[in-house]
Order: sequence, then structure tokens, then C-alpha cells
Amino acid sequence: MNLSPIALANNCCILTSQVAYAQAYISLNFLIRFKSPIIMNITKNNIILVGFMASGKTTIGNHLAKLINRTFVDTDYLLVQNFGISIAQYFETHGEKLFREHEQAVIQSTCNRSNQVICTGGGAFINPENQRIMLSSGKVFWLDVNRDTVLKRINHNQIDRPLLAHPNPTQQIDKLLSERKPSYEKAHIRIDANSKTVEELSNQILSHLKI
Repeated sequence: MNLSPIALANNCCILTSQVAYAQAYISLNFLIRFKSPIIMNITKNNIILVGFMASGKTTIGNHLAKLINRTFVDTDYLLVQNFGISIAQYFETHGEKLFREHEQAVIQSTCNRSNQVICTGGGAFINPENQRIMLSSGKVFWLDVNRDTVLKRINHNQIDRPLLAHPNPTQQIDKLLSERKPSYEKAHIRIDANSKTVEELSNQILSHLKI
């Protein structure tokens, strides 16, 4: 069958479109299958809060989730539920290494879902694999606090902090802040969380999002 030049051109255009569609479909499925950060950034829209102990992650995260009607997830709370004992007790009994392994598993599982406000433990974002998971699962906010703010809040709350079981807590805080800062700086956005109210900080976070 002989085709006119116009019909031949139309058939070529259709074939080209089909090939392009097939290539795009294959590429998309490849990205999804291998959890490419490119596709993860498109498909996941979690708000993830990281930062030092007593930076306000739980309080702000809970408030923020209520504001925008999202599920709030505290990974430390999930760990305590799994362990059946406090994190301080788990540290004392099993050590930090095993704790971090469980922490990574919980973060991986949590970040597989969307439309959440997630807050993590103070040391969670130090792990490069946790960084990769969180950075590819939504927008990561670093709640930055200084030593004086940390001391004021931990003295007020009287919560067990296993990493501060130290003869000189102030010195330990300075050491940990210094060690962790390079990791925290890898978050998408830094928020100064020293003096503003929960409402102000929540609104500041929302100003960086298209919700």
C-alpha cells in the first residue's frame, strides 16, 4: 500500500510520540523502582524537623500538623513504643549503636509515607543514610538552637537525656553541637528556634512551603 507524503508524515509523528511516551514510562518506572531522589522529591511531601535536643521539634511539629491537618509522627515516640522502655533506659541496656540501627529502620518506614509532619531524635540526621532518606522524602527543616537555649529548656523539662549523662553537661552540649552542626547544615532550610514562639516558628516553616 502506497501512502501519500502527508499520511506518511502523520504516521511518523504518531510513531515518534508513541516511542517518546514509552521511553518516558520506562524512565519513570526506573526512577520509582530504584527510589531515585528525583522522583522521591516529586512524590513525597513530608515536612521533616531535625535539630539538637530541646530545639522544640516535637512541640512545633505537633502544632504544625494540627494547623495543616496532617498526621504527626515522632520517631522517638515510635521507638519508645517498640522498646517498651525509655530511650535513656535503652541506651543504658543496649548501647547507642543498636539504638541507631532501630532508629534508621523507623525513619525508613516512616518516610515511605506522605502528607506527614515528622520530628526526629537529635542524633538522627547525623547518619548519612538517614539524611538521604529524609532529604528525598520531603522538605527538611533544621531547628537551630544555641547552648544557652538548650540548657534552659532541659533544666525546665527535666527529661532524661542519655547523651548528657556527663560530669559537665555544658561542655558536652558544646561538643555535640559542634560535631553535629555540619550534618544539620545539610537540611533544606535553617530556622532560628531560639526565641520565637511556637506559632511564629510554625508560620515561618509554612512560609517556605506551597500548601
